Amino acid sequence: MLRYVTPCILLLYCGTAPASECSNVTFYNDKKPTVTSISSDTENPRPGQEITITALVEAPFGDFSVYCVANGFQENNGGTIELYKDVLAKIGSVKINSSNAHSRYLWSYQTTATPGSPAKLYEYYGFNTSSFSVKYKLPPEPGTFLFGAKFSGDQLTYQSNSSALTIQSRSPDITPALMLLLN
Repeated sequence: MLRYVTPCILLLYCGTAPASECSNVTFYNDKKPTVTSISSDTENPRPGQEITITALVEAPFGDFSVYCVANGFQENNGGTIELYKDVLAKIGSVKINSSNAHSRYLWSYQTTATPGSPAKLYEYYGFNTSSFSVKYKLPPEPGTFLFGAKFSGDQLTYQSNSSALTIQSRSPDITPALMLLLN
């Protein structure tokens, strides 16, 4: 019986590694601003056309957080980039993390040991730009559509919103073709 219980206990112990405490550290009080912009791959799309909307987040005076390592455990602690259509309808979002963003070592921070609590080492990794794109199919009828992007901010940076991107889908102008046929 003991030979079956021991592997189960080991599995439970290994599967419950302590969570990183990076997001609970409040040592960094000098948050930096971010700039969020939005663009489209197509300037004058046709109704029903699929377009790509891209949000770009930049931290011009520093870096935003991507992940942190605390005592050997990694925590993805980047902010979230969200894309919206007509202000309220979310069309996509992504949390910045080590699998979808570039990163570089920023600095280390070590807490002071206290009785009963050893010192902890935190290593922060981040970057100064990140982007996120979604494909969006325009409705089949012509119209004007507003798109926007938002970055939530993180431990190192403030949130930011893009200005609105206006996309007008129009039916193709067939006047030149008609003129050619009539001549």
